[in-house]
Amino acid sequence: MSLTDKQRQDFTGCSLEDVRQTVKDLQKEREDQKKMRNMARLQAFLEAMDQYRKVVEAFLNCTPFLGYVWVGWKMLFRFSWKTFETQFRRILDSLARHKELIESEKGTVTLFEIQDLHELTKLQFKEIVGREQMRQVSVLLEKLNAPNYHLDQCAASKHREGRSSGSWVLLDEKFQKWANISAEGNPLLYIHGIPGAGKTTLASFMIERLQEDKSVPVVFFYCKHGELDKNNFNGILRALVAQLLSEDHALISSLYNICSSKDQAGVTMILEELAGMAFDSKETSFVVLDGLDECLPDEAEKTLSWFQSQQEKSSMTDSGHIRLLCVGQRVDALQRELSLAADITLDENPSHLEDVERYVKEQADALKADFELSSEDETEIVTRVVGSAKSKNPSFIDVFSSLQVGENLKSNSSADWEPQTEAVLSLVHDTARDFLVRKALLNVSLQHAKMALFCTEYLLSSPFDYTTQADELNNHVRSGYYALQDYAISHWLDHMTYSLRAKNPPDISVDTHNELVSQLRSFVNEYGVPEKIQYLGSIQEDGHLIDFIPKDISVWSQWFDLEWRACHVRGTIESVGNGSTSDDTDRDMMRDIYGTRLFKCSRLACNLFTTGFNSKTEREDHLNEHERPFHCVEPFCPYTTLGFRTEVELESHLIHSHPEDDGDEDSFPEPPTKRKKDSILKACARGDIVAVKSFLDNGEDINKASRPKGRETPLYVAAENGRLNVCKMLLDRDADINHEGSRESMESTALDAAVSSGHLEIIQYFLERSDILNDQRDRPTSYPGPLHLAIQAKSEAIFYALLNSKNNASNQLRYISLRERKGQPGVKVLRTPLSPLMLAAETGQERMVKMLLAIDGVDLNLKDYYDRTALVFAVEKNQEVVVRILLANDKVDPNTADEAGRTPIIRANEGGYETIIKLLLATGKVKPEIADGSGQNLLGWAVERGYETIIKLALAASKVDPNATDERGQTPLHLAVERGHETATKLLLATDKVDPDILDRIGRTPLSWAAERGHETIIKLLLATDKVNPEISDKSGRTPTIWAAQEGHEMIVKLLLGTDKVNSDTKNRHCRTTLLRAVVYDPFIPSSPRKMAEKRLEIVNILLSTGQVDIDARDETGESPLLWLARSGFKESTQLLLDVGANPDLKDWQGQTALDKAVENGHEEVIKLLRVASCQT
Repeated sequence: MSLTDKQRQDFTGCSLEDVRQTVKDLQKEREDQKKMRNMARLQAFLEAMDQYRKVVEAFLNCTPFLGYVWVGWKMLFRFSWKTFETQFRRILDSLARHKELIESEKGTVTLFEIQDLHELTKLQFKEIVGREQMRQVSVLLEKLNAPNYHLDQCAASKHREGRSSGSWVLLDEKFQKWANISAEGNPLLYIHGIPGAGKTTLASFMIERLQEDKSVPVVFFYCKHGELDKNNFNGILRALVAQLLSEDHALISSLYNICSSKDQAGVTMILEELAGMAFDSKETSFVVLDGLDECLPDEAEKTLSWFQSQQEKSSMTDSGHIRLLCVGQRVDALQRELSLAADITLDENPSHLEDVERYVKEQADALKADFELSSEDETEIVTRVVGSAKSKNPSFIDVFSSLQVGENLKSNSSADWEPQTEAVLSLVHDTARDFLVRKALLNVSLQHAKMALFCTEYLLSSPFDYTTQADELNNHVRSGYYALQDYAISHWLDHMTYSLRAKNPPDISVDTHNELVSQLRSFVNEYGVPEKIQYLGSIQEDGHLIDFIPKDISVWSQWFDLEWRACHVRGTIESVGNGSTSDDTDRDMMRDIYGTRLFKCSRLACNLFTTGFNSKTEREDHLNEHERPFHCVEPFCPYTTLGFRTEVELESHLIHSHPEDDGDEDSFPEPPTKRKKDSILKACARGDIVAVKSFLDNGEDINKASRPKGRETPLYVAAENGRLNVCKMLLDRDADINHEGSRESMESTALDAAVSSGHLEIIQYFLERSDILNDQRDRPTSYPGPLHLAIQAKSEAIFYALLNSKNNASNQLRYISLRERKGQPGVKVLRTPLSPLMLAAETGQERMVKMLLAIDGVDLNLKDYYDRTALVFAVEKNQEVVVRILLANDKVDPNTADEAGRTPIIRANEGGYETIIKLLLATGKVKPEIADGSGQNLLGWAVERGYETIIKLALAASKVDPNATDERGQTPLHLAVERGHETATKLLLATDKVDPDILDRIGRTPLSWAAERGHETIIKLLLATDKVNPEISDKSGRTPTIWAAQEGHEMIVKLLLGTDKVNSDTKNRHCRTTLLRAVVYDPFIPSSPRKMAEKRLEIVNILLSTGQVDIDARDETGESPLLWLARSGFKESTQLLLDVGANPDLKDWQGQTALDKAVENGHEEVIKLLRVASCQT
C-alpha cells in the first residue's frame, strides 16, 4: 500500500515503541470511559510484527544475495510460528483487501463502503453504550432504593378527578414570578394552609403544569408522616436524584462512577454529592416539596438548609439554579427557614376558597342523592363545611371527608375498593387527625384498638380454620362470611401496632391493652410459621412483642401463613362464583358479596391482592410479572436478574440486544478461554428455556438422568431450581413426571424435588396434571414421599396443597404402604419408616396433624415397625399441643403398647413429662396400672426415676397397686429404697397400702436393700413404721445387719442393733456370722475391697461391744474371723480379736492355723502378733 508524502513525513520518526505506548494510552482512556473491549488482544499482533521487523532487518543488514533465499526463510518463519496463520489470517486478509481498494483507486464507491462501515460501527457502538447504560441505571436505582414518588403524584392527581381546581394559582403574581426562570425573582416560594385545605391536591396540579414545559426539569416529593422512607432528608434526596437520573441520561456515567466505589448510595453524604452533581448539570431545575411539616424533627430544617446552600453556590455560576416550592402547613420551624421566601396563604385566598366551596357543593349533591337528604340538609352541609374552612377550623372539613370516604366504601364492592396505607383510611391525613386528637374530639388509639380486636377475632374464628370441611367452607362462602378477609389480613397489624404503642395511658385502659396482647399471642400461635412461633414465644415482655414483628408486608410470608390460607378460602370463592357447575344465581350472589373480580393476586404486598382480575388467565399473566420467569443468560445483562413476563419478550430481547455474530465482520480473534461445557441440565437449572429447547431440538433425551439410574433429569433439575416455565415446556414435550432413580440413594421424583426446595407454584402445577402424575402409594422404603418432605421442611402451605389435591382420593394413605412383618404372617407394619401423621406428631406440626385428622379414613392407631403410634411419637418428643389434639379424637387408643410393651403414659414418664401424663390421665381412658414387658407400670417407672409429681399422680389413680411386682419380683418400694429415693419412699409408706416387708424373688426385703446400699435415712423411715422385721434373711441367709456389716455401713449397723430386735451373732447359710462377714476380704468381690475391710474395724468393735458374739465361730470351711484376718493381713483387726480372747491355735478344715495363713501370704507384722499370742497360750 502506497503512502502520501505527508504520511511519510508524519510517520518518519515513529517506532514500534511509540505504537505500543499509543495503544496503552488509548486503552487507558477507554478504560476510564468504561468502554474498553479487551484491547489486550492486540498484544499478540504486536509481538508478531516485532518478529517480522527483526526478519526484515536481518535481510537489510546482510548481503543482497540473501533476498534470493527469502522463500526458504518465509517457510522457516511459518514452521517456527505455527499459530500465526490461524491467529492473524483474518487480520492480514482484511489489510490486504483495504490495500487493494486504495491502490485500485475505486474512488466514490470505496468511500461509500467506508462510510457504510463507519455508520454500522457507530450503530453497534451506540447499542453497546445503550446496554451499558441500562445496566448502570439498574445498579444506580438499586443502590438509591428511592421511595415511590410516582404513586403519591398519581394519588393526589386522581383526587382532583379532572376538575380545574387550583388553576387560580397560575394567575397568582407571586407564583408567576417564581416560575419565570428568565426573570430574577425570589427562587423560594412557600404555599401554606390549615390541615385539610387541599394543599397536596394543589401541589399535584402545579407539578403537572410545570412538567408541560419540557425545557426545564421538574422534580418533586411528597413527605409522609410516619413513613420511614418519606419523612426525612435522606429519602427526599434519594427520590430527587432518581428523578433527575431519568430526566438526563448524560448523568448516568458520572453518577455510576461515584456509586460503584461506594457500598451503599443511601448514605446521606454520598447522596448530597450525587444530588449536587445532578442539579449542577442543569441550568435550572424546579423542585416541589409537599408536606415538609410532616418530616421528623430537624429533617425539614436540614432539607431546606441544603437547598439554600445549593442556591447560594449556583448564584455565582451559570448552572445549578434551583427554584424551590414548598407546600405545607405553616409551622414555626418552616416559618423560620422560609422567612425570606415569597408566600401564598390558602386560608385567606378567595380563589382557593371558591374552589373549596365548588368542591363541597359537588360532594354534597352526591351525598344528597345517595342518602336521600333534603335540600335544607344539603345547604346546611355546604354552609357549615365552607364556613369551617374560612374560620380555619378543619374539624368539619375532616368530618365531611370521612363521610365521603364512607360513601365511597358503600358505593364500591370489596373487590373494587383498594385499601392502601393507614393514612388513606384515616380522615384527611395525619396532621388533621392530630388536630382533632389535641382537641379531644377523637380517641384514635381506642378506635385502632377496637379494629385490632375485631380483625384478630375475625381471623381467629372457626370459619378460618384450615381443617374446615369442604361443605362447611362452601356454606361460609355463600353466607358472605369472608367478605372482610382481605382488609383484615392487610391491616390487622396496622391497627395492633398503633394501639399497643399508644403513648397516652388514658387512651387505652389496662384491660384493653392486656386483651390486645392476649389476642396478638393467639394470632401468632395460630398463623405464625413454626420457627417464628418459637422465636416470638421466647419474648417474655408482652408489651414489646409487637416490636419484634416486621412491619414490611413483603416479608410476612416468612412469618405468617396468611397468603396460602387466604388462597384456600379464595379457591372456594372462585369455584362457587365462576366454577363449571355455577349457575347465574351463584355468580350474581358472589358478585354482590365479593365483587366482580374474584381472581386475586396471591402476593400480600401487591395492591392486586385485594382488587383482583376478571379471569384466571389475567391473574396468571400478572403473577408472571411478579416472577418474571424468563431470564436472559447473557453476561452483564440486567435482565439476567430482572427477567421477562413471557417467552416472546425474552426472544425479542435476545434478537435486538444480543444478535448472533454472522462472522462477516473483520475483527481481532477472540483469545482462547476455558469454558465449561454447557448441558441441558445446566440450562434447566438457570432457567434458560431457549437453550433447553435447542438441546431438545438437537435430539437430547428429555428424560436422560445425570448419571445411570440417577434421579436428576431435566424436569427434576428445573423443579428443584424453581423454573416453572421450563417445567411447563418439558411436560408439554412429554417429559416423564414420574421418573425416579432406581438406586437406593436416588429414589426421588420431580415432585419431591419441588417439595424439598419449597417451590409451591411448581407443586400446584404438577398436582393439576392428574392425567400424568401417578399414584404414589407404592413408594420405596428408603426415601420419604412428598408429604414427608413437606413435614420435614415445616411448610404448611405445601403440605396443604399436597393433602388437598385432587390427584388421588386417598390423599393421606397414598404415601403409606404396609407389608407383613418378617416371621409374623398376618401382622402388618409400615413399609415406610413413619407415616405422615407419625412424622407430623413427632416434629410438633400441630396444624399438619389437624389437617390429617380432618381426612376420612386416617388410621390414628397405625403402628410402625416397632409398634409405635402417632400418639407415642408425640409423647416421646413432649409435643404437648399435638397430644391434646390426638387425645381429643375418640378414635385414638391411649393404651396401645409398643414392641417393649410400654404404653404412651409410660413413655411420657421416661422423659418426666408431667403435663402430658396429666393430659393422658384426664381422658379417663388411660390405664396406668398396665405393666410393660419388664412388669413395671407407671408407678414403678416413676419411682425408679424419682419423679415425685408423677408418683403422686400414679398413687392417686385408684387401680394402681403399690405392691405390684415386676419381673424381678420387686415392688415400687424395693425400687425406691434400692435407688435411694427418700421422697418416693415417704410417699409410698404414707399410703398405708404398702407392705414394707414384702420379699422379691431372691427373698430380700426393702430393708435389706437399704442396708446394703447404705441409705441411712431410708433405714430410719422403714424402722419408724414399726412394720418391718430386721431379722428376715434372704435366700442367701443374709439379714439386713449382715448386709450392712459386709458393706461397711457402720451407722446402719448401729441403727439395726439399736432396735433390740436383731441377733448380733446371726449366721447365713454358709454359717458365717455377722462378725465373720465384717472381717471377710475377698479380692474377687468388688463390694469388699481391701480399703473397705480396713474400715470395718469400727464395726468389729460395735459387734464385740454387744457381748453376744462368738469370736471363734467358724463357717462351713472351718474358718474363724481370726483365720480370715490372718490370711488378709489386717494388723489392727487381728490385734483387736487377739485382745478380746480369740484363739490363735484354731485350725481350718485343711489343718492350717492363723499363723500358717499369715506365713503363707507373707504378712510379717501379723506373723509377729500371732507368734506372741501362740507363746502366751
